[in-house]
Amino acid sequence: MFKIIGTILLVLSFLVPAHFANAELDTSSPLLCSVINVAEFTLDEGCFEGTADSFDLPQFVMIDFQNNTISEVGENTKKRKSTINNLKRIDTKLIMQGIENGRSWSVIIEEKTGKMSATASDEGVGFVVLGACTAL
Repeated sequence: MFKIIGTILLVLSFLVPAHFANAELDTSSPLLCSVINVAEFTLDEGCFEGTADSFDLPQFVMIDFQNNTISEVGENTKKRKSTINNLKRIDTKLIMQGIENGRSWSVIIEEKTGKMSATASDEGVGFVVLGACTAL
């Protein structure tokens, strides 16, 4: 379960309140994201909600489009990193997907608002992460 959380941390801990005018996100530079809410769903134990800290997830993540990576940022992080295997822009949404340590994840960011939704799953457990991103 903590390995899935680590993957989600990597991928989803990127959400900081965004303050976009009406500009689209610029994917030529990295995005900084902050995790705001997290929910865990398991077959055996039910559902749990909390913050990034509640699930040992990073509070901030960096999405680097040039190198196709999502990684934790901050001084006291585990420096986890995941590769973006699939990236598409559909209408005003950035959609990313990947696989890390046998677990799948996906992230959707609305370009006009910076709002983000991310999911990660493994056998018998799934996570939903909500947050926000901004261009650096």
